[in-house]
Amino acid sequence: MIVSRTEHFLSSLTSDKLPAKDNQQGNTATDVNNEVELSSEGSKLSEVYDELKGKFNARAMSPNEMADLAHHLESKGIISSSEAAVMAFHLDPSQMSSEGKKLDRDKPIDQLERWTGHLEFAKNHNMTESIENTQTIVNILKNLA
Repeated sequence: MIVSRTEHFLSSLTSDKLPAKDNQQGNTATDVNNEVELSSEGSKLSEVYDELKGKFNARAMSPNEMADLAHHLESKGIISSSEAAVMAFHLDPSQMSSEGKKLDRDKPIDQLERWTGHLEFAKNHNMTESIENTQTIVNILKNLA
């Protein structure tokens, strides 16, 4: 499976990994099969998450907040412009106004649940490109949940 650089760093922060005992700096994560050394990009990602904790709630985030998060992550170089565009796009019928014409862009919803559903759909339909982008978004949201 093709794994984007962003997804690799995001998954390294969300998985159950322990610091390697032989690394004094603590910049290596170890899993059952191999070691992955976190680069300066991984450290940058960790700093960005620390900065975002408390500002965004993945379980109650409006479309406007989701777009703000996407643009912030893009400006920090964490996600690409195409990933930001996917992340910021929002069309959820449950958030349509009673007239059914306008999306309430300030109404919070569980974005983690929403994007996890998108990921399952993409996997079930073997949508390779969509899987990669959506997995990145789910990993980001897991870190903010």
